[in-house]
Amino acid sequence: MPELGTIVTLGVAIEEYVSGRKNGSEIRQTLTRFLRWFGDDRIVTSLTPADLEAFSLEASAETLGGGERIKAVRDFLQYARKVGIVEANLSQHVKLRRPSKQARGRSARPGMLEPEVVQLTADGHAELVRLVDHLKDELASNAKEIQRAAADKDVRENAPLEAAREYQGQLTARLRVTEDTLSKARILDKSEGNGMEVRHGSTFKLKDVDSGTELEWTIVDPREADLMARKISTSSPVGEAVLGRRIGDEIEVTAPKGVMRYKLVAVE
Repeated sequence: MPELGTIVTLGVAIEEYVSGRKNGSEIRQTLTRFLRWFGDDRIVTSLTPADLEAFSLEASAETLGGGERIKAVRDFLQYARKVGIVEANLSQHVKLRRPSKQARGRSARPGMLEPEVVQLTADGHAELVRLVDHLKDELASNAKEIQRAAADKDVRENAPLEAAREYQGQLTARLRVTEDTLSKARILDKSEGNGMEVRHGSTFKLKDVDSGTELEWTIVDPREADLMARKISTSSPVGEAVLGRRIGDEIEVTAPKGVMRYKLVAVE
């Protein structure tokens, strides 16, 4: 069983997940599109909530098999958390995006709901702005690829055209999610904190009570979470445990390898 934070690719993780299961080949087939979307070599811990929401939009648009595919991805991500490949509960960001009749009725009465606010750090907001520009450039470039591939008259075996169209859908979905996040964004002001209590956007340091090892994280919205950059989600076990706590507090976190005890030693 891998340790938390181990560098594991999607290809390897999915192969481990399906191996030994009675219906492993069926599960593998269902996860094929998910694997193609992100690539075999994508590091599992580099997946972001925005990535998974974009995938959910694409899968939800399918008239056949979308729900089955989303369930398979959720099950895989829950497995990844259980065995310690990732810490955050990424599965919560993979869901069907079809609004219920009740939700559609509420949306017809906009005054009944408070608008959603996404709290982002200044760095996280700037990164999403750069991502929007990149996605728009990629869409324009890929549109030219579609035109070139479509020039091949034998569309029955036109794999480049199929791949380019699928990539265009991926880019469009991710751009839509990213622009929606930016439209709801509020940039956090770190000066609002008192330097004693962990708040959304705080950088904090924990000391392992047993080993003395110190860990430093910044606590952010799930859409901005990035374990490789030491940005941890407010919905992760550590994030939930530390939010609102003050310097000197001892914190218990339930992790795949057991209950971990930490002391909060610094907050910025």
